[in-house]
Amino acid sequence: AKLGRAWRLPTTCTTVPRAGSTRRSWSTWTFSHLFVRHIGDLRRTIRVVIEHLSTETTSVVVDVRRGIPVVLHWGARIDEIPETWSRPPVPYGAIQFVEPISIVPMHGDGFMGRPGFQAHRRGGRHWSPRFVYESHSLTETDEGSTLECHAVDEIAELRIETHITLTHDGVLKVQSTVENFGDSPLMLDAFTISLPLPSHAEDLGVFAGRWIREFDLQKFAWPYGAWTSENR
Repeated sequence: AKLGRAWRLPTTCTTVPRAGSTRRSWSTWTFSHLFVRHIGDLRRTIRVVIEHLSTETTSVVVDVRRGIPVVLHWGARIDEIPETWSRPPVPYGAIQFVEPISIVPMHGDGFMGRPGFQAHRRGGRHWSPRFVYESHSLTETDEGSTLECHAVDEIAELRIETHITLTHDGVLKVQSTVENFGDSPLMLDAFTISLPLPSHAEDLGVFAGRWIREFDLQKFAWPYGAWTSENR
């Protein structure tokens, strides 16, 4: 089995057994058996491709399996990556596989929150692209370690390039670029980046003010939902 293979399950009609009967129709057994087997094969196929950026005090662990990076850890330096991080978690009482939140969350990946990429073509086409891995590289520069990832959707004719840099001082810099290599215009409504924060990060600090009070630090508790800051 290969990652990304579309499993085609049998579409057969199911007969309902008579009351008190424990006999199950062959079509029902075939569907459930193949469904469990295929999901099991898919779980064994899904593996995390991990890259580790680190300094003396900071580590950034990134899963690059899907092209758009997923930050697994951003914080204190770790010397060894836990083996469990190379396997996706198996939730109970939910769908078999929960898609992790990438740096640019996507509707097409099953993310049910506010997507980081909101765009469409004329006629409402390609509003929910599904990007797949294209390539990635990790290089060392005078500034620090830089991870470059490329993801592509050949159907939507879009490509996303992401650069993650961890400087020698422990500063994390993230930059993403979307490329439209199709023949029709792309109406881009939003393109935002998401990064994980620890649970103890309870306050939000922003700069506001004007004239002699420019860049006045304001701190307040994280609000529910989205908080935006605009300027012009």
